[in-house]
Amino acid sequence: MVKYLTSTFIFLTLVSCSSGPRQTAPVAYDSGIALENMLIEESPGKDFHRYVNGHWQDYGIVPENQHQYDVYDELDQRAHQAILQIIERAARTRYGNGTDEQKVGDLYQSFLDFERRDNFGIAPLKPIIERINAIENRADFAKYLAYATKYNYNPPFNLRFEVDLQDTSKYMVTTWQAGLGLPDKKYYLSTEQKYRDLRRAYREHITRMFELAGINDAELAARKVVVLETELAGHHEDKADNRNIDSLYNKFLYHNLPQIMPYFDWKEYMSGTGIFNAEGLVVPQINYLRGLNEMLVTTELADWKLYFTWHALHANATHLTRNIERQHFAFYGKQLRQQKGMKPAKWRAVDAVNNVLGDIVGKTYIDEQMTRQKQQRVSQMSTNQIRALTIQLEDIEWLYESTQETALEKLEGLKVQVGGPTSWRDYANLDIKFGDYFGNRQRAALFDYQSRRMRLTQTVSPNQWPILPQSTRMTYLPEANKIFIPAGSIQPPLFDSNAEDAINYGAFGTVLADTIIASIDREGRNFNRSGVFAPWWYGRDKREYRILTARLGDQYDMLAIHEEDDAAIHAWVLQERQRQQLLAEQRAIAASDAELIEQNRPEEQVSPENELAPQEIDDDSDGNIEIMPAVAPETLPANDELPASQSTEDISTNVAAIQPDGGDSNADSKQQTTKVGDHNPENVLDSAAVEQQSIAMPSLPMVDGRKTVYKAIRDVNALSISLNAYKLSSGSTATSTADGFTGMQRFFIGYSQRWRVLYSEERLLELQQQNNYLPVRHRVNGAVRNIDEFYQAFEVDETDRVYLPEALRVKVW
Repeated sequence: MVKYLTSTFIFLTLVSCSSGPRQTAPVAYDSGIALENMLIEESPGKDFHRYVNGHWQDYGIVPENQHQYDVYDELDQRAHQAILQIIERAARTRYGNGTDEQKVGDLYQSFLDFERRDNFGIAPLKPIIERINAIENRADFAKYLAYATKYNYNPPFNLRFEVDLQDTSKYMVTTWQAGLGLPDKKYYLSTEQKYRDLRRAYREHITRMFELAGINDAELAARKVVVLETELAGHHEDKADNRNIDSLYNKFLYHNLPQIMPYFDWKEYMSGTGIFNAEGLVVPQINYLRGLNEMLVTTELADWKLYFTWHALHANATHLTRNIERQHFAFYGKQLRQQKGMKPAKWRAVDAVNNVLGDIVGKTYIDEQMTRQKQQRVSQMSTNQIRALTIQLEDIEWLYESTQETALEKLEGLKVQVGGPTSWRDYANLDIKFGDYFGNRQRAALFDYQSRRMRLTQTVSPNQWPILPQSTRMTYLPEANKIFIPAGSIQPPLFDSNAEDAINYGAFGTVLADTIIASIDREGRNFNRSGVFAPWWYGRDKREYRILTARLGDQYDMLAIHEEDDAAIHAWVLQERQRQQLLAEQRAIAASDAELIEQNRPEEQVSPENELAPQEIDDDSDGNIEIMPAVAPETLPANDELPASQSTEDISTNVAAIQPDGGDSNADSKQQTTKVGDHNPENVLDSAAVEQQSIAMPSLPMVDGRKTVYKAIRDVNALSISLNAYKLSSGSTATSTADGFTGMQRFFIGYSQRWRVLYSEERLLELQQQNNYLPVRHRVNGAVRNIDEFYQAFEVDETDRVYLPEALRVKVW
């Protein structure tokens, strides 16, 4: 009897933190399988995702304030529960002024003091609005942009302080296009109705926010802001261009910056931001700044002031009154992000403390949540993952030899850090006051800016962590060739310290494998072992990679969007396979008859003088080996779409074109069939008759393989590498059973458990309308069907829906 949902899905039983001693005694591991979530009566070869997660999918309930609930939501809830206890302990006790505990407790309580915040009203923002209204000239304009940069008010361009792409021992300062209130330029420029509706709703939202802030002529002011932002969006570079790192590193000495923006007072801006002593400024989007310069000439100063007022209000919307915060959520939460409701106040307060004092909370979180046993198991897992990818890389044939060598070098130098940093941020210079939430956030913004600016005077620390330890997402940092696995990700349901290896390698391990693959693919192929930006894939590597991934895209073209259509597609696939089998049998008969006829044909007498002499073989020839010249590295494709496989080679990957091993091409087959049919029409099937049995593929909503191949290839690659790492892991026996499943079966079950997710009807409908939508069941079924061991583990055969002929299975890494 399948059990009902258990504590893995109920918030009240989320893990609580323990301040007791760490466990070091040996653990008797369990299987890690959530049996209560499974539909054991289902066939794993029909829908493996439903077999593993079907009961959870059928009876789970999306939390009322969310449109979606998945494994990462569970991780976030667990981490937040532990962090909440840390924060509330600090808030319950009065600590000495300036201590870490005092800052944590007072910031948390100042957020929750809504009555005091409502009483303050808009008053905390008035000095900022007065500063904006005092702008009279170009110098004032530049000074305010510097001010908005330091306080993170989303000015037309931002400053970033990052590791230098040409010298990873130091930092660089770079501009970046900004200044929009909507996510990106398409929200302003697209003629699609949904974007037109969002623009109207955005303008209405600005109007209401201006009214709450006491701005005169709020509707007219909102219209002017949207007009200005729309012009600004027209100058923004596309996302694709912003991924092309090779064209973004444009370094200017400060005296040359007026060549880009002559109407902007760079001297005042540099002085205000405090970066005038830096070596230079990297300008990624030169054309954007040129467009912004034009707007400085053509746009009325009064309009710029309204624009600045709006972004100051928007940036502080969650720091002021409850009415302003609710209005902010009404647009950005409900309309833009389709969220059902606001998080409870205490969870928003946790987010605020995490955002401002993350290292203080993180240090305690590590002490209470990260055991030595966890760290050792994850470290060993990462070692096995790197080793598995290294072994597979050595057998790769499609990579250019020098590319393969570089990939192996990068893997050899790849460092994996687990848990959290060994050195922590010092908050001594940050003043947090009880009852002053707006002031606390202002001081925190300036403190954060000054901390980042100070990087320009420092070398890059090898112990630097780019994420908080209580985060739940792993990160690969290409400029350091490092992977960071935060403690927040090393918890159920992704990693179960009480479970044996198979489940953890299937779930947590596949996420880790995907991150490791990034070091030689995706981001990593643009950076050498030292972290310097130096693309090292050749043109042939990219071409072969696209061919392989396009084959996978062809696979996913055969998958239905809606679950109820899977049966119809499967029936069509079986019919096509049967038809192809008949054609194959026909060709075999035809070939046999043709051979008999040829053997019985009288030999022609050839006079010796007409015999052809055998051709001499050129000793310098390499036979069928094609010597490819080294090709200069090209710019990688900027989007996730890949060309169909036929765009580079004529590779047949469609189910309708399945051929048996050693089969002839369609053209040759038809020609042979006709010839043999003339000799023995009674024994040979008519090719045309077989062709007529074919029915058209059902006209149903289908996955777009080219739009989703980026997700698909990551799934297949990660599953393949983690499986081989599991085989390498010490003490993991694939044939041992637990809860009735072998280790190999548990590995695949663990992978599927990672992909359990619930959607509200509204969220599911929204996703299904996107052209890059890949249903979650295909994140599971589409990946496992490309892994040979899956078929053996669950005895999947060609009658099963998940089955894919071996010739069509794709392996990249």
